[in-house]
Amino acid sequence: MRAQWDKFKAAIYKKYAVNPGTAQVRLVSLATEDGLNETADATRVDLAPLLDVLKNKTIIAHNASFDLGVLRERYGYVHEGRVLDTQLLYILHHYAEAGERSVTRDGKRRVPDPTKTKVEIQGTTIGMTSLKAVLKKYLPGIELDKAHQGEDWSVPHLPRR
Repeated sequence: MRAQWDKFKAAIYKKYAVNPGTAQVRLVSLATEDGLNETADATRVDLAPLLDVLKNKTIIAHNASFDLGVLRERYGYVHEGRVLDTQLLYILHHYAEAGERSVTRDGKRRVPDPTKTKVEIQGTTIGMTSLKAVLKKYLPGIELDKAHQGEDWSVPHLPRR
């Protein structure tokens, strides 16, 4: 069954998981400076009240353009507050401060494109702008729980954890 799921996932990943027009909202994770840290299952609750509350708030997200694009496609949500995208901030920092000029192009040493450059973390090759890679670089003591990332998220109801 697992091999079958892996084959299916590989075949449709790019069409559904990286395209805001076809992606489905399953979970919304929310944390506030007051200590609230909750996850909402979008298949079981109406997100409209939450989106209304967030509309003018500052959102901090990694790859926020994708998440906000999905919310726009699925709910017509247009965020009117500030957006701090940690992926874009990392790219800006990479180019401005930390980029090693390790690529030669047109006879000049240049900074490699961080959106296409891969890094190895714990034996796995991932994009250097991925949340896991950025956390490893700037907050090395924080580990992301990705145990359920490869699960079948297309089931009608997600199992409770």
